[in-house]
Amino acid sequence: MPEAKVFESANDQWSKQTQGGGNTIEVRYGWCAAASALWTLSTLQGTPAASSKPDQNRSGILQVKYRWDGSHQSDINLLQGLDLNPEHVLQDKSRDEAINYMATTPGVYWFGYTKRLPNGQWEGHAMAADTRTPGQPLFYDIESGLYRYASVAEFKQGVSSRYGDASWEVIKVHLTH
Repeated sequence: MPEAKVFESANDQWSKQTQGGGNTIEVRYGWCAAASALWTLSTLQGTPAASSKPDQNRSGILQVKYRWDGSHQSDINLLQGLDLNPEHVLQDKSRDEAINYMATTPGVYWFGYTKRLPNGQWEGHAMAADTRTPGQPLFYDIESGLYRYASVAEFKQGVSSRYGDASWEVIKVHLTH
């Protein structure tokens, strides 16, 4: 069984921040950080994969809170705000190091990358994975959906084929109780 799509998803959401007089000062596309955090929560709570698609409204509220936090600990704060216990396991690693770690160390992960664009701006993206069940690792990306793989090798190939190299971080996530 190669990559199997469990459900579709699209990241067509955005939020706008304005100041007095209605002047737009920032528009943020994508709710990847919040949706991926919500997916890890539902997965850890035992929600069946086919029913684990994050709620768009809740993702939007959490994404705004995440963006307003703006601290170096934003990722950790987002996950702790959902009553999760996050543990940084990798930071500033290559794509292949991050994916290999998750594929060979069973767990539930919130992970992502950042990279500097040619125009000097930063780009980032967050995703999630569940590698606890042998022979059935799951990969969630708000951009396209949830995927199930038949092996560690397929998981590695499926995830790495979607992204270039950048500075990756991996956070292992546990329930707090």
